[in-house]
Amino acid sequence: MRLSTLQKTILKECARSRGSVVLDALSGNHKVIRTSIDRLIKKELLIGYGSKTPHKLYLREVKLTSKGRKAVAELMPKQQKLL
Repeated sequence: MRLSTLQKTILKECARSRGSVVLDALSGNHKVIRTSIDRLIKKELLIGYGSKTPHKLYLREVKLTSKGRKAVAELMPKQQKLL
């Protein structure tokens, strides 16, 4: 599965939090970041919590799925590098 650098960063941030991530802390209100989060939800790597109006979906928090945890495990290095 191909992921952009921004999507990888979002997944790593969600993994570091060990729970749900409030989107204000992660993104602010930038359209590019919201689009990346929506695409991660469509790929079933994240679960979004929020409210839905007839015209738009408003997300408050996101959480990793089990498929997302596996993707993060592939992104993170197995062993630390020595200096």
